Amino acid sequence: MIKDRILSDKELDVAITKMTEGQRDHLKHVISMIVQAYSSDDKSGVVLIGDMDANQFAILTINASEFEVTHLLNCADEHVQYRVMATAPEKEMFN
Repeated sequence: MIKDRILSDKELDVAITKMTEGQRDHLKHVISMIVQAYSSDDKSGVVLIGDMDANQFAILTINASEFEVTHLLNCADEHVQYRVMATAPEKEMFN
């Protein structure tokens, strides 16, 4: 599991300054969605952060039980698999 560490204000400022405008816009969108999940009883969320080289990950949940997290992750997996197959060359559909 990825070790939790909260960045200092200075570290956050440096990291955000290094981002492109597109990355900052995306971060605003991500933060907006997270705030909506926290502030609404009918929304829940799962944030998955991975370190592929170390084969480690962290799962952060928002207003979600273990069952809801499992359901959200399964739905996300199905969605991603559908999108991958929808754009795959025909021969890949059979693999």
